[in-house]
Amino acid sequence: MAKVFISYSRKDIEFAKRLTSELQKSDLDFWVDWEGIPPTVDWWLEIEKGIEEADAFLFLISPDSASSKVCGQEINTAIKNGKRIIPVVVRDINWQDTPPQLGHLNYIFFTGDDDFDTAAMKLLTAIHTDYEWAATHRRLQVKALEWERNYKEKSFLLRGRDLQDAEFQLATKTSKDPHPTDLQREYVFTSRKATDRQRRITTSIAIAGVIALTVLAIFGFIQAGRATANENIAISNASTAQANEEVANTRARIARAGELAALALNEKDSHFDIALLFGIEGFQSLENSRTESVLLSLLDSHPGFKQYFFGHQNTVSSVAFSPDGKRLASGSFDKTIILWDVSNPISPFKITTLTGHDD
Repeated sequence: MAKVFISYSRKDIEFAKRLTSELQKSDLDFWVDWEGIPPTVDWWLEIEKGIEEADAFLFLISPDSASSKVCGQEINTAIKNGKRIIPVVVRDINWQDTPPQLGHLNYIFFTGDDDFDTAAMKLLTAIHTDYEWAATHRRLQVKALEWERNYKEKSFLLRGRDLQDAEFQLATKTSKDPHPTDLQREYVFTSRKATDRQRRITTSIAIAGVIALTVLAIFGFIQAGRATANENIAISNASTAQANEEVANTRARIARAGELAALALNEKDSHFDIALLFGIEGFQSLENSRTESVLLSLLDSHPGFKQYFFGHQNTVSSVAFSPDGKRLASGSFDKTIILWDVSNPISPFKITTLTGHDD
């Protein structure tokens, strides 16, 4: 359910009540102060909280609200939190007297000959436009504010699927209203850095474990090689020492590759980083259909290794990175080439689209 914060002058309270009644008919929730303005700090904290937790900020424009200091503070708080602001003109006012922060927005008029029901429909359409993104924006802003107000304590950072979803939303909704705030970007970026740092620590531990396993495996290979050599000598005295060693090494490689593939699948769900290291080691030991399929399966199952780009209108046929890894070019059957800036993996963006090819 969309939640709307309503900012208004006390002289427009009758219109505000009529408007909230209309919102209730459409099953919309709203936050409005009917009780006046008590001169306490707690009151303003409640106002801030109401704005922060709203999906849209509705400002009723009249000569009195335009000159109100408190209404001006409410507008500034809405702008600071990146809220979608919907200005509604409820009484005639000179253009130069309207709040300057709202000058770039489209107004909805409930004055003069404007039909109330028609204007109300325009207002409901504005509230419901891209509602899912507005709700996501609100939830992310509330979490970012909680992190900031708790002295940026790490325990409030995003992790796992929540972090991936936030990164995706910021990357794909940059140009949409409401726009992402600087605090949201800092919050998500800091969350990613913390996650990557934890992953590096886990990877270091995993590498140490792999080294230990490799030492044990080498010892096992030596033992297996000796046993195989003795067996081959018993079977055929005609076999040379070099042939025996090659057979032993081949069997050891096959056995080792199979062992690492099995370990990778066993650790896939509980310790993904360790599983990935096992998969890479197995593929490097022996490139065959099994080790390849295990490694590709690991990479495909983990969303953290994926980044999505949107822009082509048909199948992408080829991609290429620049030598410094900061640019990506993609060619498509839509007869275009798109250049992407991927210098920041968290928020890649399109640089330009090249057209002109006929095939």
